[in-house]
Amino acid sequence: MSETNETPQAPTPNAAAADPLLDRNATLAELTAHWESLASKPGTVEAGRVVEVGESELVVEVAAGRGRVAVSELRGARPAVGETLRVFIEQVLADGPVLSLIKARGLDLYDRLEAAADRDEPVEGVVLARVKGGLSVDVGLKAFLPDRRTDAPLGEGQKNRFWVRDWDERKDTFVLAREPRSARDVREARKNKPREVDATVEGEAGAESVAAAPATPVTLPAEGEVLKGRVARLADFGAFVELPGGATGLLHVKDMSWGRVQHPADVVAIGDEVEVKVLKIQSAGEGGKGDKIQLSRRVLLPAPWATVSDRLRVGQKVSGPVISFADYGAFVEVEPGVEGMVHVSEIGWGNPKHPSDALSVGERVEAEIIHLDPEKKHLKLSIKKLKGSPFAALREKFPVGTRVRGVVKNIASFGVFVTLDAENGFEGLVHSSDLSWTPVGKVAEHFPAGREVEALVLGIDEERGRCSLGIKQLTAEPVRPSLDAFSVGQTLEGKVMRVKDFGAFIELAPGIEGLAHAGEMGLAEGQKPRDKVQAGQKVRVTIASLDAEARRVGLVIDFPEAAPAVEAPAEPPAEG
Repeated sequence: MSETNETPQAPTPNAAAADPLLDRNATLAELTAHWESLASKPGTVEAGRVVEVGESELVVEVAAGRGRVAVSELRGARPAVGETLRVFIEQVLADGPVLSLIKARGLDLYDRLEAAADRDEPVEGVVLARVKGGLSVDVGLKAFLPDRRTDAPLGEGQKNRFWVRDWDERKDTFVLAREPRSARDVREARKNKPREVDATVEGEAGAESVAAAPATPVTLPAEGEVLKGRVARLADFGAFVELPGGATGLLHVKDMSWGRVQHPADVVAIGDEVEVKVLKIQSAGEGGKGDKIQLSRRVLLPAPWATVSDRLRVGQKVSGPVISFADYGAFVEVEPGVEGMVHVSEIGWGNPKHPSDALSVGERVEAEIIHLDPEKKHLKLSIKKLKGSPFAALREKFPVGTRVRGVVKNIASFGVFVTLDAENGFEGLVHSSDLSWTPVGKVAEHFPAGREVEALVLGIDEERGRCSLGIKQLTAEPVRPSLDAFSVGQTLEGKVMRVKDFGAFIELAPGIEGLAHAGEMGLAEGQKPRDKVQAGQKVRVTIASLDAEARRVGLVIDFPEAAPAVEAPAEPPAEG
């Protein structure tokens, strides 16, 4: 038998040898020559042909060869062999190109958004959420819409047309607008006086750089100084004010007034003379180019909360727009700088789950002041108090003692809710103790949702908005056996009727039951009452408590003690 020797395999070339772009020792001339030889250039998007469709991957052919794309990167159905896909060339290696569908879609979308911005064309987007200063919008990529308007608010999930206005390098996102530039220019031309400074401001950073680039050297004011200046230009985020000495400062929209300002044009116009205080100066160097001056008009105005007691009082009727929501209520601007909170329970008598179910941002509402604390700046309002309780009218419709019919809406551990007036959302509660004169057992089996029931109106609480109903009151209370024959300390035999987690109900005589609580049953850790007694079992009990008026009898079960073990007699010794 001949011996077979395995021939050693040649070493596999390393990645740097196979891929010169990965070789750290390659010269610039070698890298340039290799780059120019590539049929597909990394960092570009190319049309590729699908040549194979697998379970988890696609094989796509581009100019540089065949590469693989994960099926998870697809949107929609899988393509057929021969179809064309746009792919991003990440790398071109010796064993083929590295491709990405997701990055290709991102670059294509970026190009489309840039083209839309150049042509001032709208794009479709969906509002994701309200964020600081505006809205987060999905236009294929996350974008930002500066938006302080309340006249036509956009809600989460709402689709709308937007115009791409700018690219914010600091936040790495596109900036959107709710109108094209042409409409904005017409609106501002009608609103403002002729501009003395001919500059188009597309964003806060760009506007600030234009405003802070005077043609001649300027004299900067001092921080804390109060000056009079002239409004030279308006932007969505504020107004640029020319100051004595030639410097220009920014009066941000939040520093214009104590109240919420939707747009600077609501407070000032180009050419207006305004008194401002210099809050902060960031000097960029000689000549004033790049200087940033932060101004405030608000700090020179009286603080509204300081004198709020002179204008507002508890019980007063006020009105204002809804400006924001929280899970627990809505905030209403009663006057500039003074906001009141309407708790969700004070919005309406129907008790909405969330304030947005009953109100919308920008909606003007009337409310009554129910609490005012100027020191803590707390103002609480009630909208429903001005509407009047619907239960006052329903008291006339359903006076106490009236027999009513309704439909079981839902079941709780403490009773059954019955709809009496679906149009007005009026419901009544039948407490579990008012369902029947005798124990009901499983309430859902006797009063399932949707069943029509008849009940008696026991009372209406207008303040709490509740109506109490009773079903057992429709029939006379049955004559019950007297408890006179029973006394505390008495021992007798009973029958276990029902066993619950909290104890066992034991019949002492026909129509008379007592409760042996679980805590009095000597249960070991982890044990439950059903581990000690069963329904139908006869037990001896002792009466521990007795309430004849409430017909409650507390029992203690006398469990027999286990008999002591008897030792077996010793075996006699075996006879020898």
